Amino acid sequence: MNVNVNSYIENCTIGKFCSISSGVFISPIEHNHQFITTHPITDKIDPSRFIRTPIIIGNDVLISHNVTILQKVSSIGNGAIIAAGAVVTHDVLPYEIVGGVPAKHIKFRFPPEKISYLQNLSWWDWDIEKIKNNLEFLSGRTLQIV
Repeated sequence: MNVNVNSYIENCTIGKFCSISSGVFISPIEHNHQFITTHPITDKIDPSRFIRTPIIIGNDVLISHNVTILQKVSSIGNGAIIAAGAVVTHDVLPYEIVGGVPAKHIKFRFPPEKISYLQNLSWWDWDIEKIKNNLEFLSGRTLQIV
């Protein structure tokens, strides 16, 4: 996993080979907008806001600059890409590209049959030698796995 500077990550599990850019905020505490005040003075009567389900971030995920992933998100799928500046308010599917405020589906990186193949292949679980021997495959320069 590669996390750049000035990122704030809490309450999540992050898979292998993820790239997280600068200025990323994952699962920040959110203020209760239904209270009269949004000031944290009310924390003593609303401790539930500190009980959150962890976000599961898959393997080989790219989270670009200045992305915020809100606490109501439960998963970011393997191979997903989140475009710079996005505010993610819902789950992201494997190999889906999302962007915008709020983040919306842009496209899938690959056709469904290739996504299924890559999910089953789980290259991120290979040992480091197999990964090194298959850099040509992982870079898309060959279709052959060594």
